[in-house]
Amino acid sequence: MIDALRKASRAIELGVNALYDLPGCEVIGSLVFDLDKQRWVLTLTLEIQNPTEFVPKRTRWDVLVDVAYPFGSIEFRPSNEDGLTATFPHQERKGKLCLDSPYKSKLFPILARDPIGDEETRLCWHAKRALEWLHAATEGTLLGKDDPFELPSKPAAIGLDESKHIIVYDESIITFPVWKGFAGYGVAKIIPLQDISSAMVISCFFDQNGKIIRKWTGRSSELTTGIELDAFWWLWPAPIIVPPWEAPGSWGDLRFAGQTIGIDVDAVLRQIARRIRGKDTPTALLVGYPIPKRVGESNVEIHWDALALPPLLASGPVPSGFRQNEMGFWQRDRNEAFMDGENLKYIAMENWSTDRIQVRGHLPDGSVAANIAIIGVGSLGSSIGELLVRAGIKTIGLIDDDIIEAGNVCRHVATLIDVGKKKVEALGSRLLQITPHVQVQMHAQRLPLIKQKLHDLLEPYDLIIDCTASNEVLEGLALGWWSIPKLFLSASVGHRARRMFIFTAFGNQFPVAEYHRQIEPWLRNESASWAEEGEILEGPGCWSPLFPARYDDMMLAAIVTVKMLEKFTATPPTAPLLHVFEQKHDSKGFSCVVCLNEIPVPEDANSS
Repeated sequence: MIDALRKASRAIELGVNALYDLPGCEVIGSLVFDLDKQRWVLTLTLEIQNPTEFVPKRTRWDVLVDVAYPFGSIEFRPSNEDGLTATFPHQERKGKLCLDSPYKSKLFPILARDPIGDEETRLCWHAKRALEWLHAATEGTLLGKDDPFELPSKPAAIGLDESKHIIVYDESIITFPVWKGFAGYGVAKIIPLQDISSAMVISCFFDQNGKIIRKWTGRSSELTTGIELDAFWWLWPAPIIVPPWEAPGSWGDLRFAGQTIGIDVDAVLRQIARRIRGKDTPTALLVGYPIPKRVGESNVEIHWDALALPPLLASGPVPSGFRQNEMGFWQRDRNEAFMDGENLKYIAMENWSTDRIQVRGHLPDGSVAANIAIIGVGSLGSSIGELLVRAGIKTIGLIDDDIIEAGNVCRHVATLIDVGKKKVEALGSRLLQITPHVQVQMHAQRLPLIKQKLHDLLEPYDLIIDCTASNEVLEGLALGWWSIPKLFLSASVGHRARRMFIFTAFGNQFPVAEYHRQIEPWLRNESASWAEEGEILEGPGCWSPLFPARYDDMMLAAIVTVKMLEKFTATPPTAPLLHVFEQKHDSKGFSCVVCLNEIPVPEDANSS
């Protein structure tokens, strides 16, 4: 360890040497290794030419450097003595500067190019960035026009209760118009969300007359109604900011922020205090305001923060000169529970609107809107189901009568704790934990082979995906006829999942004869591959051959299926068509997946 630190210190010293020639930067003392932080610490001062109320001419900084330098992290933090005391955009609350990400679009329009790996220049690069950051802070240009809007930094949040629940809400550009005309405060209900044990949702917002303003847009049937917590919402007309850019940390800060935009904070707190005085259950105050997507643009969304309201006594002594009435109780509450120096207790809170939780990747709107049924939720079907829900599908039906066995787990989304459960229940439970915005309909049954029952089961769905590789299922599926055409997609894999067969059709009935005509030549070749390798058995006992394919191969097949689904929900196929995909391998291993459907169906698929 000592030798490693010595080697690391030599690398950092090369970086420190470059700082001596940097104008505006002065190194103070020597490099020290902090045993608690397990990082090197360097203290320096940075000097600017145009100080302001919040940015002094000289500020002292503790620079925390990873022992892996010139790799690892570098953090500029204000020193306790003579450090920066205010909080600005692109900064943790009274803490670390954000230097290795873009800020101020005019300076860094594309990205911040941290010279990772360069011993001599990397530390100096961060110091230059810190000086540029301070200069931008004095000019008020850390957030420029058209930059993404940044919420003011707030204190660390706590859970709603001892179970560490977070409060979840769902605001977006769609719900924003609902709040037009509403101001002041009202009441809200917070209840647990089934299947997602860490979350409690704001199920309803009410105005002061008890009229519903808006409801939670996620699946309402899964909300637990047995436990309810009261909350108050309070909508402000603008972001709640203590200059230069931080959320209030105390009740005094909240009052100051209110004064700057003409809000009498105590007038509202007094009304709320009267309603919660003497209550035993915790109560939250939801404080919200409109925000834009980018700086300088119109507001498009309501942002909410949650504060834990202090418990208030319904009786007891009041300040001298006051009677034990509403005015006296409020003066006591104002001087004690809501005193200026009392810190606010922020409750962990997140926006779980569809736009927010699936912003990193979702299917096009046309695909998301489809009601999808998956027949067969084994290895391939379960993977397809999970991919679809993670991509934003809102309604999905699962049809399968099989149960989870231990041997399924190596290539199924289920785990050993699901052994013995119905496959639709194991998969359905998992899908419900991915997003609160999906409706999962579980049908723990075989596909019915009676025409009317088949029709009724699949009538609600626009897209039907068959993942059974079962002739019986396909023949049964062909019994149905629906007045509104459906998109059919049958997905299966060949030997060791090296080939993927995806048959698509759009119409009132599944064209099973055409399916067999197109896939039969390929299946003859697959049979030959099986015969050459021999049977794979699960163990001793009755004959039980297994289908050999790893989970990564099945997942690859699922991915290809979802890509085809995306294509054909946008433009339904004009005629039934089989697409054959094949993994390609060379001397170095796997190289790619190719589509063979442009190649004529071979008489002997070996020739392909």
